[in-house]
Amino acid sequence: MIVFMSVIGGLAIVGSFIGNQMLVILQNPEAARRINFLNAVSVDRLQSLVGLLFAALSGILGSGTILLAKISVQLLSTSLDGDNQFVYIGTYIIIGLLVALAILQVIYLNKGLAIAPSTLVVPMFFCVWTLFAMVKEALSL
Repeated sequence: MIVFMSVIGGLAIVGSFIGNQMLVILQNPEAARRINFLNAVSVDRLQSLVGLLFAALSGILGSGTILLAKISVQLLSTSLDGDNQFVYIGTYIIIGLLVALAILQVIYLNKGLAIAPSTLVVPMFFCVWTLFAMVKEALSL
């Protein structure tokens, strides 16, 4: 689980950096033309690619949210059975990460939907979300 969450965190950081840099380029196309970036790629195609990147990033974060939600439910179930898990700091860290990933997932999905058509963004989100959820389940067996 720790390896999976580390991979999710690394992908989220890299994807966020690349996506935000592309947004800067899209917002200032003249500066991008000066460095010959947009000569090879049209603005519409770049918008679609950035939207797909944000959708994929949101899907990766969504799979992490599923993992943390599963762990949180197990902690709550164990606590209700009599073994209180809320005396440990790790429980609060897991719940905090769950909330943070859920919020970031929605933020990046909204960023993707703001710049690319929903017919591209939503299927990409669900495909990446499902793929990483299956990988997570395969690693947890």
